[in-house]
Parts: sequence; structure tokens; C-alpha cells
Amino acid sequence: QLAPSFYECREPINLSTDGLTIDFGGSTVRVADHALRPGVLLGDLHTPPARRYKDITVRNLVVDGNRANQAWECWGGPCDPKVNQNPYWQQRVNGITVNGCDDCSVLHAEVHSARSGGVVVVSSDRLLIDGLEAWGAHFDGLASYWTRDSVFRNVRVHNNDYAGFSFDLHFSNNRIEHFESRDNRDHGMFIRLASGNSFVRGRFSDNHKSGVYLDRAHSDHPGTCASDTRF
Repeated sequence: QLAPSFYECREPINLSTDGLTIDFGGSTVRVADHALRPGVLLGDLHTPPARRYKDITVRNLVVDGNRANQAWECWGGPCDPKVNQNPYWQQRVNGITVNGCDDCSVLHAEVHSARSGGVVVVSSDRLLIDGLEAWGAHFDGLASYWTRDSVFRNVRVHNNDYAGFSFDLHFSNNRIEHFESRDNRDHGMFIRLASGNSFVRGRFSDNHKSGVYLDRAHSDHPGTCASDTRF
């Protein structure tokens, strides 16, 4: 466990050791001016992940994405490999990224002012996020893709420039409970190409577009809808 402190980081705090647990003790991690990096990354640096990690836990922290001082959304510059030669260019400048991390946990975290998404989960199974507040992101508060059999609990997403929740592309058999999505400039939740997900004891309120927007990934393929979605 770390003593409460303030960390300004030019590189992400990359937690990539199986079985690792770090308690930040309420510390703040701030992405440095013009760093063009995520704040904290659980799992692999490559997108898609080159290897999988497991049983990594981070808890009790605040991440300040410092979006006003990040010119681009992708690691190192524009989201174009012809211009941006960084090998991790596909990684977005999120507050917290969980990438290829199974049985991992993010507990009691506040994430704000991210240049891309607040918390973004990619290619991870049996994840637990419990006690999250995500606000002020340029895109979505909490986004998750290629994620299965996970639990998102006690989550508040608000005042993000796009959706509060974005569950898009192979998001299946997950449970979101005790949640609030409010005052986001787009939808309270955007969901498509997803199946078997449950939303329990939550609230969507005062979002600028739809509270919940269910879509399909391809207009001519009904199988890419959000199906078997339970509220």
C-alpha cells in the first residue's frame, strides 16, 4: 500500500505482473502535459494484446487525464501509423485502460478529464470494477469491448462529452449493477453487438440524447444488435 501522494506521469503506470495488487491509498495520478499516454494500464501495452495477464488489482486512486494539455487521442500522436511511429499508437489516451487482463479488478477509483475515455476495457474476462466515478472525458465515461462474464458495480458516469456507458463489439454475459449515468452530452448508454447483459438497480437521467440507445453494428445484419439485454 502506498502513502497518499501526487504522481505526475509522462509514461503510464503499467501493471503487468500476474497476481499484483497495488493500493494507491487515495493518491492522484496525473498525466503530464503533452505526454499523450494513458494514466494507468492494467495488462498488455499492445493492441490487440500480445499476451494475457491475470489477477491484477488496483484500488483507491484518482486519475486526472489532463485532457486540456493532450493534443491527440492516441499514444504518441495522431491515430495514424503513417504519421505516428510509436509501436503503441493504437492505445488511446484513457484515464485507465484494462487490456488483455482476466480476473482483474479496479476498486474505488475516480477518473476525470481523460483525453479519450475515462475507463476503457478491451479483451478482458471476469473483470470486477467496483466503486467507480468517471466524468469529464472527451469521449465515454466507461467503455468496454470484447469483454465477457464481468461485473461493473457501484458505477457513476456523468458529464462526459459522449456516452456515459459505451458497450460496443462483443460485450457479453456481463452484469452492471447499482449504477448511475447522468448529464452526459450524448447517450446515457450506447450498446450494440452485445448479448446476455443485465442492468440492475440503476438510473439514466438528464442525458442530452437517449437514455439508452440500442443499435446494430451493421445495418443489414440483425445479428449485430444488442440482444438479450435485461433491465
